[in-house]
Parts: sequence; structure tokens; C-alpha cells
Amino acid sequence: GLSEMEIYLPKGNWVNFYSNKIWEGGKTHTFFVDKLETNENKILQKPTASNYQLPTFVKTATFIPMNASKGNTSNFNPNHLEIHFYIDQNQTEAEQKLFFDDGLHSRNIENGTDEFLVCEYEKEKKGWEIEFKPELGSQQNFQNKTIEVHLNFLNKKPKRVRAIS
Repeated sequence: GLSEMEIYLPKGNWVNFYSNKIWEGGKTHTFFVDKLETNENKILQKPTASNYQLPTFVKTATFIPMNASKGNTSNFNPNHLEIHFYIDQNQTEAEQKLFFDDGLHSRNIENGTDEFLVCEYEKEKKGWEIEFKPELGSQQNFQNKTIEVHLNFLNKKPKRVRAIS
């Protein structure tokens, strides 16, 4: 079967989602798809059906929304969201707008039941500022939501974390 593949990563820094190894963009890289990669450039055992990792990359300075439910959508909790942010020391700002989908209803925007979360970060003299601001449809409120934030590549512990509602 296939043991390696070449993948072109566009300009910027890219992170292997599974190992957190950083790859430079703007060029083609060879990836071994028949071995598991670690962040320390070590190659582990051959993958099995239970631990196979499709090459998956995240651009740095990106907010990735995830839900903690595993297995199937019957465990989906629309009131709990994980946001993974991949810090890039060279990028000074970023903004993304995430759409909350409850997985049950269609036409949320037309019905005024839409929920968006604007995620912003800015590098300042004293550190990073990361903000999350809800944008709500006319029939919606942003109560009873839990957002769990994972900061990847944070070099030191934050001096202060504030939640503003």
C-alpha cells in the first residue's frame, strides 16, 4: 500500500494536528503515512486501524472549534464548545467568525436563531489579547454556553485571564 505522500503546504506555518509538529509552508513535504509521527521527529510503530492518522494540518494563528462529544452525534452538546488556538509568534493579529450549529434545526439565520462567535487575537507590547464576542440573531441569547479554550504554543503561563460577559 501507500507508504508516503507529498503534500504542498501553502505559505505560512502549519501544525500537524496529531503531533503538534510545526511545518513550514510554501513548499512540498514528504509525509510517511505508514508510520506515526511525534513532535520530536521520532517515528513510532506502524499505525493500526485504531490509531491511523490521516495527515491533518492546521494553519497557525487559527481558531479551531471542536465539540468534546466522541463517537457519534447523539452525545453532541451545543452548549459546550472547545476552541483550540494555535499561536504564531510572528503573526500580530487574526480574526475568525465561527457559526454555532445545534445540529437539529435548519434555516437558523432566516429564523433569527443564529449564533456566531467572533474570535480575535492581537499581539500587544505586553503580550496577547484574545477576545470572544457573540453575535446573535434576533431570537437568540448566548446564555448557558461553556467555552473551553486550549492555547497551543503558549511559551509561558498567562499573568491574567479575564472573562467578560
